[in-house]
Amino acid sequence: MLFTYQKLKVKRFLRSFCCIAFFNASSLLIVFAQDRDILAYLPDTCEFVGWDQEDSVRVFAGEELFTLIDGGADIYFEYGFRQVAAAKYRNNLENSIKLEIFEMSDASAAYGMYSLNAGIHGKKVHIGNEGMLYDYHLMFWKNVFLVFLTGADTTDETKSGIMAMAASIDQRLGAPGEKPALAACLPSDGLRSCAFIRGNLGLSSFYTFDTKNIFRMKEGIIGIYPAHQLYLFQYNSGSETKERYADVQSIFKSGSRYSDFKEYGRYSTMTDKKGNRLCFTYFDNLIVAAICQSKNDAKTICDDVINSLRD
Repeated sequence: MLFTYQKLKVKRFLRSFCCIAFFNASSLLIVFAQDRDILAYLPDTCEFVGWDQEDSVRVFAGEELFTLIDGGADIYFEYGFRQVAAAKYRNNLENSIKLEIFEMSDASAAYGMYSLNAGIHGKKVHIGNEGMLYDYHLMFWKNVFLVFLTGADTTDETKSGIMAMAASIDQRLGAPGEKPALAACLPSDGLRSCAFIRGNLGLSSFYTFDTKNIFRMKEGIIGIYPAHQLYLFQYNSGSETKERYADVQSIFKSGSRYSDFKEYGRYSTMTDKKGNRLCFTYFDNLIVAAICQSKNDAKTICDDVINSLRD
C-alpha cells in the first residue's frame, strides 16, 4: 500500500476553510479569493495617507511574464503560473514601493515559490501564511498568491508603508490555503529552512545531481540542516518510484560525477567531486536522498527519515 500523508497532514496542517465577506451598498457578497479579479487585491491608495499609485497597474498573464521578468520567468512556469499584477506607489516625500502579486496555479505552487525565495536571513512577520521581511523588502504567500513589496530605500516611511500595504493585501486574499503535505515529512529537529520543488530548475538551485532531469519527480521537498541536506522526491506510485530509483542508480554508477559508488540492498552511496558523501534510497512512493560531509552519516540520515515516515 502506498505511503499516505494524511496522518501528518491532519496533525500539522488541517485548517478550517473559510471565506471573506465583502460589503457594498446593497448586499453582502461572500466569495472565495481565487474567484476574484486579481486587481481587487491591490490596496486602495486612499487607505494610506500620503501614498499614491504611480501610473496604471500592469497585469501579465501566461507567457507575458517574460516581459516583466527577464531571464527569471521559467521557474514560475515550472511551479505553475497564471498571472501577476504589478504596481508602484509613491508618497509625498518621494519614497517609492513596488508591488507584485503573483497568482499561481495552486497553494502549493505559491508556497513553493515563497520557499525558494524567502531564505533564512530575514525577519519572520505574521503576514499571510508566512512572511519574511528584509531591510526594504517583504514577501509573503497566502492561498494561491505570492506577494512581493520592495522599497527604494530603508527609511522609516518606506518600511511603514510596506507593512501597511502588506496587511491590507493580506486581508483581501481570503482563505489561507495549505502547504503541500509533503512538507510535513521533513524531520523538524535542526531544520533551518526548506523548499518545495516541482522540477529540475528548483532542484538545481540547491544541488546539481546531474545536468539532466534524471529524477523526474512529481514534486519534492528539500530540507537544509546545519550539517546536511535532505531531499524527498514524490512519485505517483511505488512501482514508478522503484523504476526511477533503478534508472538513477544506473546513471550515478556509470557516470563520472561520482566516485566510491557502493550498494547496500535498497541503498546506494557515493562521493561527489567536492568530497560530499551522498546516499539515496526509496520508500513507498518516495526517493530519499541525503548529502553531507561525513562518510558515515548519509545512510544514517536516510534511515532516520524512513523510520519517522513509518511511525
